[in-house]
Amino acid sequence: MKLSELVAHTLPQPVYGLTPILWRGKTIGGVIPKIAVLCESAPKVLSRRENGFEIIASIDALEHTLATWHAAGHLRQWRNERLDVLAPTTGEVLFPLERAARVPLGLTMAGAHLNVSTRREGVPHLWVAQRAASKKVNPLKWDNCVDGGIGAGESARVAIEREAWEEAGIDLKSTFGADFASTLLMFHIQDESPFLEYAYVFDLEVPADFSPENKDCEVGAFACLPVPHLIAQLEANAFTPDAATVTIDWLLRHDLIENTAARAQIARLQPPAR
Repeated sequence: MKLSELVAHTLPQPVYGLTPILWRGKTIGGVIPKIAVLCESAPKVLSRRENGFEIIASIDALEHTLATWHAAGHLRQWRNERLDVLAPTTGEVLFPLERAARVPLGLTMAGAHLNVSTRREGVPHLWVAQRAASKKVNPLKWDNCVDGGIGAGESARVAIEREAWEEAGIDLKSTFGADFASTLLMFHIQDESPFLEYAYVFDLEVPADFSPENKDCEVGAFACLPVPHLIAQLEANAFTPDAATVTIDWLLRHDLIENTAARAQIARLQPPAR
């Protein structure tokens, strides 16, 4: 698969057949038909309007409703972890909500990604992580060395420091310093439901003898790939969609590839300055 095609898969795009989710009169998400049926069953929380379902109850009441959907087998997983719901067009923080709500309600939340690179005999390499076989989404696909959701009220930097330690044993607070690199607004589809992610991307260069060490059992393996092998794995569609885009962004920013089409696609993912 061409690199530009991989990036194109994460470009925000219109999705038809969704019923909007509204908050204070503004669209913040959208649900597919089978989730719309569930929304119809909770009129005291999600009120049917002409233009969608309006959240009219407290966030706690909304979470309680979502928990009942999960208990009945309608939601894939429950994380007991709140992330901030963001306005899709601006990234403005709206309210905190259980992470599991993102997919069924098509909500926009934020994640942090860390590119961990090194040089071996002067040749650039990038550390990547293989998702554990037990992961419910994209098992065994290559991922960025570190990535994860940004918790409610948490900054992107605090989130990447936490995730770096849990996922790769990297101490960003005292041993290494990561540089903020870019912001990408990426489109995802999971369980047929589309949603957006504001991805805050950091870069870190480590010594040639460094090896990551997973501490949360969510990584199957790590690999340190030179650029030609990295590109081959990308073209073989062996990466998760968001990790592929973040990796291509890293390659372009460091002038390790020249791909006009991919560069143009990456530019379209960069949200306007607020």
